[in-house]
Amino acid sequence: MGSDGQETAGPEIFSEVGPGSNIAFFFDSDHDHREVLTRFMAEGVQRGEKIIYLTRTREPGEIHDYLRRYHCPIRSGQLQVLDPPEFTSSEAIELAAQVTATFEQELARARAEGFHGLRITSDYSMAAGLQEKSRLRFKKAIHDYFAQSGDCILLCQYDLRICDPAILLDMLFTHSQVLYRGACFPNYYYASLEMETESVDDARLNKLMACLENLARRRSAEEKGHKNLTSLAEAQRIAHLGNFEWDLRCDICLYSEETFRILGVPSRGDESGPPLILKMIHPDDKPRVRAVVDESLRTKTPLEVDFRIVRPDGSVREIFSRAQISCQSGGRAVRLVGTIQDVTESRQVEREIKLRARQQAVIAELGQKALAGGHLDALIETSVATVAETLQVDFCQVLEYLPREDLFLMRAGYGWHEQNGDRGTFAIDRSLHEGRALFAGGRPIIIGELAGDASAPALARFLSDHRVVNGASLAISGQGNPFGVLGVYSRKEYHFSQEDLVFLQSVANVLAVALERERADREIQKLAYYDSLTGLPNRTLLSDRLAQAVSRAGRDSKEVAVMFLDLDRFKTINDTLGHTVGDQLLRIVADRLQGCLRRSDTVARIGGDEFVVILSSLDQEEDIPQVAQKILHELAQGVMLEEHEIFTSASIGIAVFPVDGEETGTLLRHADIAMYQAKERGKNTYQFFSHEMNRKAIDRLMLENSLRKGLKRDQFFLLYQPQLDLRSGRMVGVEALVRWNHPQLGVLSPDRFIPVAEESGLILNLGAWVLRTACAQAQQWRREGYPPLRIAVNLSSRQFSHPAFIDMLDHILEETGFDPASLELELTESIIMEEPEFAIMTLTDIKVRGISLAIDDFGTGYSSLSYLKHFPFDRLKVAQSFVHDVTSDTDNAAIVDAVIAVAQSLNIKVIAEGVETRKQLDFLYARQCDEVQGFYFGRPIPAEKLVELLREGFVLKEVCPFDPSDE
Repeated sequence: MGSDGQETAGPEIFSEVGPGSNIAFFFDSDHDHREVLTRFMAEGVQRGEKIIYLTRTREPGEIHDYLRRYHCPIRSGQLQVLDPPEFTSSEAIELAAQVTATFEQELARARAEGFHGLRITSDYSMAAGLQEKSRLRFKKAIHDYFAQSGDCILLCQYDLRICDPAILLDMLFTHSQVLYRGACFPNYYYASLEMETESVDDARLNKLMACLENLARRRSAEEKGHKNLTSLAEAQRIAHLGNFEWDLRCDICLYSEETFRILGVPSRGDESGPPLILKMIHPDDKPRVRAVVDESLRTKTPLEVDFRIVRPDGSVREIFSRAQISCQSGGRAVRLVGTIQDVTESRQVEREIKLRARQQAVIAELGQKALAGGHLDALIETSVATVAETLQVDFCQVLEYLPREDLFLMRAGYGWHEQNGDRGTFAIDRSLHEGRALFAGGRPIIIGELAGDASAPALARFLSDHRVVNGASLAISGQGNPFGVLGVYSRKEYHFSQEDLVFLQSVANVLAVALERERADREIQKLAYYDSLTGLPNRTLLSDRLAQAVSRAGRDSKEVAVMFLDLDRFKTINDTLGHTVGDQLLRIVADRLQGCLRRSDTVARIGGDEFVVILSSLDQEEDIPQVAQKILHELAQGVMLEEHEIFTSASIGIAVFPVDGEETGTLLRHADIAMYQAKERGKNTYQFFSHEMNRKAIDRLMLENSLRKGLKRDQFFLLYQPQLDLRSGRMVGVEALVRWNHPQLGVLSPDRFIPVAEESGLILNLGAWVLRTACAQAQQWRREGYPPLRIAVNLSSRQFSHPAFIDMLDHILEETGFDPASLELELTESIIMEEPEFAIMTLTDIKVRGISLAIDDFGTGYSSLSYLKHFPFDRLKVAQSFVHDVTSDTDNAAIVDAVIAVAQSLNIKVIAEGVETRKQLDFLYARQCDEVQGFYFGRPIPAEKLVELLREGFVLKEVCPFDPSDE
């Protein structure tokens, strides 16, 4: 580091620094100062050491900012910025004593908190107001003290611009290492340097720098000689290798100094009594070591053995020993010469390497299983067992988070069998380690760090119940909410290293991938097999469920009922109140259907307002009507949706396996047919399938196909039935009646094909053709000079409610040139009353164009006379069923009397259809009915036949009960 702008050395310049090492560094700018401080502290964080910064000039936030640039994962309490105590003396030595006392307290606290050591730096001496030389004495006193400490690393800062080089050079000998311009200089040397004590100029700085850079090569001859004399002892010390010689004849051992150090006992010179090593062997290892020694003595062969020793201070060390036997000429063993090596650290490193390799292998294996898409529960069970065995802890568990219920579900546990046999759900305590880990943002929660927390009583109960000493919990992350928590627990003292936590996080990440994959698979399955609106099975899953139900019923000689359900008048609700309300209603219907069924039954939504119910494994068909009636009753209950009370009903068709079919497709089709039969019977009811229904359905399907072809091949034609005025006897209008010249079935009347056209939607094209043809024909008659006639055309419900009906009507009138005043449109009561508000608007649109309106088959629908005043009708047609028995049925006669009277009071004309006898005609004439039509005057005839009547000036003539000349 220096002022030359080069990149300063990273934390690797401290890589050789260990506990008990002091460091001095020199800097030329404030930037260099901050850089080295930051890297020095970052290295300590990475090594798990506690950082003490003694300052009165810097804030804690500033120090934290230094470390953020290296993204250091700082543990709780790892960095401590201390405001030193007020000093009571300006003497450097006394002040140093106060500061070292503070450091001693922090070192004790750091050990208790589980840190590997203490790393210290300070800018306090300058803040204390000491003079330059006093500051150096202050620092030297602190360095001398901590140079003897095995758990501290101390960084001292010097500035060549303000320090006396002579004093500074003298200070170097208190440091283990010197850092200057990014280079490291070990302090194994003696240097003599003559420098003035005045201010340092550039030449002197260069001279000092040159001295520093060559100090390593300037060693005295005395040092070299001493090194030669002590090289063997130094080598043994470095290698942690001692030697011994055991005289078997007198049972006396000779030990090297390093052997005493390894055994942790004071040196007794080279001589000792009976073998000290054998006394210190760990009790568990003594039988094995004795057996190895005895075997070596018996066979006169070299020995190699690993064992543990227990030092006097109670610490346990791992030892590796090699020895050879020396024998007399007679073959008697007289001496055992060998070495002992303290391999504690190296074996620990080996174990750590093996452990990390094992952890990596575990993560790779679990990752492969997760990506393979196997059974998730098996993967989680394997994971908890493998983690517990790898870390050698007692317990491991995976808790799944249920956010809706705010509960934990124990998904898998290892080692909990005695304490926690119930793997159900339990409430989340956010003050405990598991709850904290769930919402800690991926940060692991160590139980040992919570001992002094407010949750201590609850935590203490947990630890006591399971005899746990320490543990770690961390969240299994997920999109949105975490999936759960992975936790490990130990009944013995256990320190969770950074590598352990990384391993646990990696396992949690693997589980997160597997859980995310399971969640994605569930979503895909839900989209593939379930209806997105109601959550019910869709058509695909329905087919599978029905196939399984049929298969089981076939084996067990049971029955299966298939109910095809369609809501009545759902379209009206959807169009009137909107699709949002319609969707809410469908969800409510789905819930009510599920509430009516057993868990073994299935209800599915297959589209729109259509549902299918499967009643599986029935013993007798008599149970089916009870379920159907229950469904109808539940659906009939009102429901409030957006301030509207809605009542709905349904039509249900039922097909039974095996009576009505043995194939799933056949059963569904037959239930659908029965549902349409239920609708034709008046809706809000159920209907069992019969083979007669099937025949009719097939005929209807064939008729629909023929109908499509008939429209394209011009197979339809119109007949016209005269409508006569009972006052003048003259023909005032005709009703256009459609017929179908079917190529195989002959001429078909409307009652054969109009219902099919309504259901299939073909009525729109057919109705437009009828209206266009009738208007064009009437216009043709008018061009030929015949008196204008009113043309009456029937409208279907689908035509009237279609959004483009008015546009279509305008287009036909414009295309044919027909006078709207001569057109009359006939509607039934049911069409009008389905949607009264919509009907009023449409009828008004028709009336403003000058078109007449008539109610067809009055009395057969809602039979309400009161609504007549709300609709702009011009004509009321008395239903043929009433006219047919008007002379023999007093009730029908009374109805006709009432209808005519009410219509006249509302200034609405009355036309009676279906007049077939003279008595009927006389009755109607006597009641002052306005118009009539029926077979009594002739059947519907083609256009060319009607021309003949027009040419003759057709009137009632002789069948008229009055003189037609009287007007």
